[in-house]
Amino acid sequence: MNIGNVILLACLTLWYAVCRSVFRLGVRDAAWAVWLGAYAFVFVSTEALSALRALGRPGILVAWCAVLGIAGVLLWRRRRMVVPVVVTEPVVWGRALGALRSLFPVAFWVCAGLFLFTAVHAVLSPPFEIDAMTYHLPRVQHWLANRSIGFYDTAIVRQNYQAPGYSFALCHLIALTATDRWVNLIQWIAYGMGGVTASLIAREAGARLRGQGLAGLLAWSLPAAISQSFTCVNDQFAAVPVLGFVLALIRWLRAPDRMRHGIVAGAAMGLALLAKWTALVYVAAFALPVSVAALVSVGRRSGFGRAARLAALLAFVALGGVCVILPHVARNLRMYGDPFSGEPPGMLTTVRLTPRKVAVNVVRHVATHLTFPLRVLNRPLERAVAKWAGAELNDPDITYCGAVYDWPFALIPPLGKGTASAANPLHLLLFTVAGAVWLIRWKRNRDLVMAFGLPVWIGAGMYCLLFKWQLWSARLQIPLFLLMGTGVAVWLERCRPGARVRAGVLGVMMGYAAFHLFLRPTWYLPPFLYGRGTPGGGIPEHVSVAKKVRMLMAGNWPRAELRHMARTVPPEMAWGYSLFFTPRDRQYLGNETFLERNTEYAVLRECLAFLLEACGRQGFCPTIGLLISSENGRLAPEARLMPYSYEYLFWALARNVTGTGFPRFAHFGTDDPERVAQRVMGGRPGLIVSDRTRERVLERLARTREVSCVQSNRLFAVYAVRPFSGKGVSGQ
Repeated sequence: MNIGNVILLACLTLWYAVCRSVFRLGVRDAAWAVWLGAYAFVFVSTEALSALRALGRPGILVAWCAVLGIAGVLLWRRRRMVVPVVVTEPVVWGRALGALRSLFPVAFWVCAGLFLFTAVHAVLSPPFEIDAMTYHLPRVQHWLANRSIGFYDTAIVRQNYQAPGYSFALCHLIALTATDRWVNLIQWIAYGMGGVTASLIAREAGARLRGQGLAGLLAWSLPAAISQSFTCVNDQFAAVPVLGFVLALIRWLRAPDRMRHGIVAGAAMGLALLAKWTALVYVAAFALPVSVAALVSVGRRSGFGRAARLAALLAFVALGGVCVILPHVARNLRMYGDPFSGEPPGMLTTVRLTPRKVAVNVVRHVATHLTFPLRVLNRPLERAVAKWAGAELNDPDITYCGAVYDWPFALIPPLGKGTASAANPLHLLLFTVAGAVWLIRWKRNRDLVMAFGLPVWIGAGMYCLLFKWQLWSARLQIPLFLLMGTGVAVWLERCRPGARVRAGVLGVMMGYAAFHLFLRPTWYLPPFLYGRGTPGGGIPEHVSVAKKVRMLMAGNWPRAELRHMARTVPPEMAWGYSLFFTPRDRQYLGNETFLERNTEYAVLRECLAFLLEACGRQGFCPTIGLLISSENGRLAPEARLMPYSYEYLFWALARNVTGTGFPRFAHFGTDDPERVAQRVMGGRPGLIVSDRTRERVLERLARTREVSCVQSNRLFAVYAVRPFSGKGVSGQ
């Protein structure tokens, strides 16, 4: 364990002790305060270090050491208060866990198993999600290499314009630990904090201990949250500050004189927007109805003057939250002329809406949440939606269409290694029943409708109005499910008789959650699934494991086919696939498409070996140029080759996850590649690796420098660039 790990763990532990002993917060409140404080510190220190051009391991270590020193001083000055708390802390935790176990004996142990297995998965599995490989992690390496979060030339524009809060946290963790071994744990901690914050909101809504525990268990049993807990994407991470904003706002509106809750609400709102742009919809959906209701109530009780003062304070809090995202918005405006996006207009948001298109978008989003792990269960619903929607089913006005790929409507079973499509069918059905009961029994459940139902319904409606349907839309709506789950927990606690209802709901939810996690193919896949089918057997050589399983099931698992597949297993897969013994480098590409990406892995290894050997020669620039991925439609892919966007593999397989080692990579993503070459290479010869989808950039560069292809394979080509004029790109 290096010094960075020690400093990070010591800092978080000491600040938890400060919150418990100095600020006298409860266990859950202290955990939430540490999480929000750490996130706020990461944001402030990253912006400050970037402004000083000191965003690197030394600067980040100094910043965390300073925070560690402050915590130590506070504890030393209040040492008489600290000692009793430290002594009784194990007792407090034991009582809390014992109370939860006594209230929900079976669900408690199932939930403990979920935490254990997701933690194992998070630690053993490398980052593998497309978003992590394409922009969450690569932008961190570029920031550390540039010592700044300033925008840089890149064809993968998401590395610049996407909300950077989660990547700030990754930047600090990677810089401190000098490895990507722990990056998935950020989401795992956010998974735990989701349940903790939901239980605190339930407490503010009047729930007793049973209702608070039920809120946490419903949050932890959410399939989308479970799938997020061991990945390096940001949806669960972004949901926590949204819940924190709700918690702080409720507390503040109940006690407007305590301005500290308003400050926390503003900070949580800003940090939520900094984590993900869709948080704007959820924050607005909750803040508007709750704030209006509070203003009306205050106006009736205390008069117009008190309501006007509260409205001014709410506006001040909102302005403070907006200030958190202003630096990033300013960078977006300077680079792309848009505060939120660098994509072509209308790529992610709906355009030319009609009532029919809105209805289709709503139905498709609801259907996506009703996706079950077995494809046979989804086909009737998929066909029904397709028949009802007709020509509008895949209308580009309401359907996400990337630069290269079009995404037709489909219900994707979420049991592959890719977790983006994990849906929440049972939770959606439960919440639908609960919402219907609330509306039918309006007088009895009016507070639940106003506090949870109305904001969630407004948020869901705003999302369907603003954003196009995507295959992975279920994970983008995690905050809505966590908020509605909290309201349902409060309602279930009130139900009479409610013991059997609560036990039945928890049993079904926890059973489905365990099924969703434990049947993941990442735990183990047998070797025969990686063999080849017989000639003419209908199973091609390069096909995903999921497709092979479906083909074998359709043929009733033919024995001759299975024996032939077992005999043709590649040597590297002789023991099958598992998180526990498959080499980590291969796991970056995942198991579900292993055979399809086996060639990709081999050619990437070949290309990197050539680059490392060539950069070792005297005279070559140690920074390698990248020409990968399409420019979102501005440069069409050539030679019918798909653009390669998994940039992080270059950094990971070159063993330079901190961005400060050798070699480094720099994008050639602008219309002026000579300017980039001058900045990166200067007067030295250098190398550029291309996925051969952007030959026009090389042609422009060849007007000022000599460009020649020195190595090529099925996916990549390496070009030598020398600082004197040439006539163009030479032979392939």
